[in-house]
Amino acid sequence: MKVQEALKRQFRFELADENGAFSAEKRAADLRILFSEILIGIGAERFMETPVEALDQFAVMTVVKNHDTRGLLVSLCNSFILSYLTPETSERAFKCFEELESLRKEVSESRRKLQ
Repeated sequence: MKVQEALKRQFRFELADENGAFSAEKRAADLRILFSEILIGIGAERFMETPVEALDQFAVMTVVKNHDTRGLLVSLCNSFILSYLTPETSERAFKCFEELESLRKEVSESRRKLQ
């Protein structure tokens, strides 16, 4: 369902190769794989709550940067949990979390200005 939503739209970043943007069929096949990795990484409920643009653009960015789509999400969560539950690093972990939230807010405000 999310793949079909994504195929109806064009976003800022698109999957492409040396021949240009992927065909709808190739894009759909790749998004099925990438969205499955995201689904495994964040769980079904969170996946369904996430806007299709965010899923699509995250997937494309992980491909462009050659990062492990699922591994990035799993590591983010595991790293925070392990750092947060350790008394010696709990405060630093929470500060990093706050910095990430601050960055998200900055991105959100920047996007609003562009609209």
